[in-house]
Amino acid sequence: MNIEENETIFVLDTNILIESAYWYPFEFFPEFWQVMEKLLKEGRWILLDVVEQEIGGPKKLKKWINTQKVNGLVNKITDEVRSLAAEINDQYQIIDGIKSQADAYIIAFSKINGCTLFTREGHRKMPSDIYKIPDVCDILAIKYIRYVKDFIRSVGFEIKFLDPNIKLEPIKIV
Repeated sequence: MNIEENETIFVLDTNILIESAYWYPFEFFPEFWQVMEKLLKEGRWILLDVVEQEIGGPKKLKKWINTQKVNGLVNKITDEVRSLAAEINDQYQIIDGIKSQADAYIIAFSKINGCTLFTREGHRKMPSDIYKIPDVCDILAIKYIRYVKDFIRSVGFEIKFLDPNIKLEPIKIV
């Protein structure tokens, strides 16, 4: 890893990868996925096995994730993370048994390793609702972001198009 001490390392929630696959389809945005793989190899973000197991959505995403696994870029959850995740879920009921199987694990991993969690989840709406990632992160003082622009800025995300003739000008909003 070529990570500077002050650089942020992100743990991505499953929803980030699934939404990215819909917003940046592999066949139209191969450069996006090449950059994501490069950043993963550089250690700028972490792909956890619990996220890999939770991935649904586009088949090409599942294939891309499997390639990362074959290349040894998927981190396995440790017993320490598993234990803290169980404590988190016992106290805050974040795993619902249906959609959010990985949530407590990515929170625990982020807490133990000082990572910033990247999720699209918002806060729960009612006190009786199941806790959401931002709720628990706020309580446990874990940094998190919800917006792609924050991730892009932090990691220096840069896409170089395959076609060198493509020149993008800044959009002027009037």
